[in-house]
This record gives sequence, structure tokens and C-alpha cells, in this order.
Amino acid sequence: MTTMAAQQESTLVHRKLPPSNLSIPDVLADSPRRMHTPSPLGRRRSGCLAVGPGEASSEVERQGVTNAAAALIGPRRSLLENLHHSYRESVEVLGFTITLLRALGFGYKWIIKAWSLVVFAILLMPGFLQVVWFYYTSPQVYRSLVYGTKARNRLDLYMPPGHLQRPRPVVVFVTGGAWVIGYKAWGALLGRRLANRGVLVACLDYRNFPQGSVSDMVADISTGIEWVLLNIGEFGGDPGRVYVVGQSAGAHLTALALLRQAIKEAELEERSANGPKHVRFRDAAPAKLEDRFGPPDPSQATAPENPTLSTSSHTSSEPPANSNGNASNGEQAKASPRNGVMKTAPNGPQERGGRELDWYASQLRAYIGVSGAYDIEDMLEHWHHRGLYKTIMLTLMEGRHCLPGYSPTVLARKAFTDKRRDAGPLLPPITLLHGTADRSIPHHASLMFAAALREAGAAATVKLYQGKTHTDPIIEDPMRGGSDPMVEDILAVMKADNLDFRKEPVPSLPKERMLPELLIELATAASPF
Repeated sequence: MTTMAAQQESTLVHRKLPPSNLSIPDVLADSPRRMHTPSPLGRRRSGCLAVGPGEASSEVERQGVTNAAAALIGPRRSLLENLHHSYRESVEVLGFTITLLRALGFGYKWIIKAWSLVVFAILLMPGFLQVVWFYYTSPQVYRSLVYGTKARNRLDLYMPPGHLQRPRPVVVFVTGGAWVIGYKAWGALLGRRLANRGVLVACLDYRNFPQGSVSDMVADISTGIEWVLLNIGEFGGDPGRVYVVGQSAGAHLTALALLRQAIKEAELEERSANGPKHVRFRDAAPAKLEDRFGPPDPSQATAPENPTLSTSSHTSSEPPANSNGNASNGEQAKASPRNGVMKTAPNGPQERGGRELDWYASQLRAYIGVSGAYDIEDMLEHWHHRGLYKTIMLTLMEGRHCLPGYSPTVLARKAFTDKRRDAGPLLPPITLLHGTADRSIPHHASLMFAAALREAGAAATVKLYQGKTHTDPIIEDPMRGGSDPMVEDILAVMKADNLDFRKEPVPSLPKERMLPELLIELATAASPF
């Protein structure tokens, strides 16, 4: 590994990861024939070009991130550079949209929905412009950090204001967009509100259709979660307190990624039954970076002036301390989060052939799904009548025969109970939030998914928002100012999970409205969602 790392460009992060050799539909297949095999993840970059000494912004220095994180962030773009970057991304998305239209075509229902979306956006534009200004000018936002080698493998980080005195809890947010129009900036409202409450938020971008199919989207999200788990400590986040939140299509994709990792982890436990005990990360989560990674290595205690973002060649002869201070079998020492080197994947229990899991479901503290679609086959007719036609869904879901394997409810009900009964307990606690007035994805989707999860042995709860639509929790409610039910529920999950966070004084959300209530009500009436 050291030899290979030395051959790479010194300014890039390279980590060897296992190929994704388990496709989700394979779990449900009765025969050894594979319905679909996602492309191998191969070697990924988990960072971008480093910058020279002194190039990091003063905001970065004030927020107390490490040298490696400052190098990863790089110099802050000017407003004109940001606008040019947005223009290039818009042109790219427009090209894919034209390709989609030419390949599949659309009926009148989709055209009506598209115009409704335009009206919805125009009515809320004064609020959206405030979010755009914050997104491009706030020193709290680090945009477009590279987490992988594929197109759109980028994430935005929303930092709590001020200097971080202690490692902060982390939310990984995956936005929706009907698998077609999702974008990381859609999470700016949630990112700002959670960051102002002391939470570090990572909003993942991922390939949309037709740039990628569902397996590509799941692979991107899995890569992004792994990057956060490995490297968020460099930015002041606590890798032992990572929570995943997905909304709409993002809830579907994150649920798939989570279930897939639990199945793989259960298989790993089964294979290691006669060997070293598999340590579940969630059994005892650390509150300090020292507890997670062990004390800093004396030989690397001084961070280099111009840190090289590459895999560390240092390994310890002793296993690191786990969160209880005891050595955990099967894990080799990781680089200190302070030594200017981005961390490599934990070695942990090995899969066959020396391969390792990229991350573990039991590393996550909780999963929160908002307005999610969890049974694609069940929703197919409903979406078709609303203008999201079967031809589109069956193409991006890689064919009708793959629908059961890409439906988290079916996967939990059949794969977990019939073939992998030991996978359910590996899942983190799951909370599903859904509005009862959701027309895009009726709330019974969350009720059915929770029932399947509980049947599989997972801890799952549902909270219904009476009278709330598909977009109320993520757009309209935050624009109203004051109390935000979804933010409060996310924080409640985090506080119930961690006593220290529960005791911290939490600032209240700003009460200023972003828009008059009349505009919000008109937008809700015009919403295509």
C-alpha cells in the first residue's frame, strides 16, 4: 500500500476500497444469476488539490479546522468565480435534461408539472435569493469538496459559527429531486438552520438520471458517507456522532445504502464467527477525537506546514483504543486527525480475499428519512398518473425486474427476514418523518417501511406531520421562520442519543420570516409536489 501511494500524485488523496460486489437485487435473487451488478467503486479520491502554505482563508483558521482540512478547502472563490461555476453546472444539467427529453419524451402531465414548478419557484424566489446569497457569501459554507472520482462527487459543508471548542455532531444530508433534479444546494436551508444550532452538516451531491442510474446514485452516496466518516474529524466534526438524513428520493437512496451495508456487515459477522469478534462501532460511541483514534502518534505530532493529502503509511503495532479505552481486535491504528494526513479506511474485520467494508451501518448513530419513497413498485402507478412516467422510472431503476431489490421496504421484509435475519439489529435507530398531505409520496410509504424494519429486528419509529405537504418540512416551514418541526425533530433524535449534546445550551432559531405568509400559501397551492 505504501509503494502504491508513493506512486500517486502527492497532492491527491487515494484510498483503496473494495469493489461493490454485492448488488442489491442479488440479495433477493433465488438463483445465482445476477440481475444487475453495479460498477466497481475501485480506487477513489477523497480529496482535492492541496494549496500552499498561507492560502487557506482566515475564516478557516478562525474555525479551527486542521491543516489537512484547510488544504482540502483551498482558497475561497470570488463571487464572479462562483457565478461562473454555477453557470457551467447549469449548462451541464441542461444538456442532460435535453438528452432525457430526446430519449424518453414526455406527455402533457409532465409539462403541466414543469410549469407548476416554475410558478412555485417564482412565488418563493425572494426567499430563494436570500438562501443563494447565504450559500455563496457565508464563511460558514465550504462548497464542492471532492469526495470521489465520479461526476458530481462533491459535497458542501455547513459549519457552526465561531471557533469549534469541541468535536461537533455531524449530519449527512441527501436531498431529493425525483432522481432527476437533485442538487446539493437544495439542502442549504436545512444546513444553515442545523449549523446555527451547533451541528456540522455535509450535503452530498450525486449523479442524477440520465447521468447515472439508481445503482450509480447509491454508490455515490455510499462513497460520500464513507468520506465523511473518515475525514470529518479534520473539520471539527465527531466521527463517532454521525447521523444520516435523507429527503424524498434522497431518503430512498440513503435507505438503500444503509440496508446494503447492514447486509454486508451481517455476512462479515457470520464469516468471522469462528475468528476475531466483529466490533460494532455503535456499541459505544466516543465523545472525543482522542477516544476514537487513540492519542496522537508522537512521531507525527507536528503537522507539516504544507500537508500532503495522501494515505498514511503509518501503522501501529498495537491496536487503537476504542471508545471505552480498550483495544479493539481487528482494527489497525489510524493516522491522528491532527497530523495533516487524511485518514484511510479502518481495516477492521476483513472480507474474503483481503477486502474490507468501506463503512459499517453500525457506525451511524441514527437514520432519519423525510417524505421518503421506500417501495418503488407500489408507487409506480401513482407516479405515472402524476406525470413521472413508467418509462422514466423503469429506465433509471434498471428494469422492472430490479424494482424489488431497489425498494427498501421489500428489501427489509424479504432479504432481512428470509436470508439475513441478523442484519436488522445492525441498523442504527431509524426515524421516519412524513406529512399527511403529501401527494407525491403518500405517508403510508413510511408506515409500511417502518413495519418491515421492525419485523426485521430494527428500531424504527414514524412521526406524521398533520396537514404537511411533500415540501413543507424542507422549504415552506423554514421560510416561515421561528419553530421548524423537522429541525426540532432531528435535534431531538440527536439529543436523545447523546447526553453531552442534550446538556449544551442551544440557540433558538431566528424568528424573522423570509417571506410573507400569502406568498408561501400561494406557492403551496401551485406546488407540483
